[in-house]
Amino acid sequence: STDKAQLEASLVLARRALELGKNSAFVDWIQMALGMAEYRNGHYAAADEALSAAAQAGRDDPNVSGTAAFYRAMSLFRQGKETEARRLFTEAASRMKPLPADDKNPLANGATADDLILWMAYKEAKALVNLPPPPSKP
Repeated sequence: STDKAQLEASLVLARRALELGKNSAFVDWIQMALGMAEYRNGHYAAADEALSAAAQAGRDDPNVSGTAAFYRAMSLFRQGKETEARRLFTEAASRMKPLPADDKNPLANGATADDLILWMAYKEAKALVNLPPPPSKP
């Protein structure tokens, strides 16, 4: 959404969720949601902080750590830290489950909604970070 009221409401809800769920087994997901809401509201430093916490808490969950890394890469890029953003993007992309072979059937081969979220974050980050092509061989 680009609706300012909706974006602000999502941020209020994400902050409240973290307040209520700070001891939850799902704190990694809650932190990630907060980071995503901060990012969407243009609070890139706050997004980076929340997404770093999510990645740390969810280090054993590739969907959390990967999705958080892609949003962090976008946040870093928006803060002018392009080299760090590209490094983080490349590292996260190397660890993620491959994109679906068929875009029309993304849930084939046992993919989940969490995989879809990761892949959407990857595609958005890739478009923003716009990695230069590798150097050609002489």
